[in-house]
Amino acid sequence: MEKIIIVSATACVLIFGVIGIIDGFYYHLWKFKLHKHPETRFEHWTHTIRAALFLVLLIMLFLYDFGGYYLLLAVAFVI
Repeated sequence: MEKIIIVSATACVLIFGVIGIIDGFYYHLWKFKLHKHPETRFEHWTHTIRAALFLVLLIMLFLYDFGGYYLLLAVAFVI
């Protein structure tokens, strides 16, 4: 049962990551060039910060077995 949960969580994170990469690179940077428009800079920076936090989240939840305050911090990043 534990292996099913781990595989399911990993699959969901990979799917979310691929969707995020497509959204970030294709739509934001290439197709619409959101970083060049003053009215969309806030959204662009929000996505950039979220991408960096996603990397931290992956490390905290999947690479190492964190618990305690670090686990709560990872959950806060998810929220």
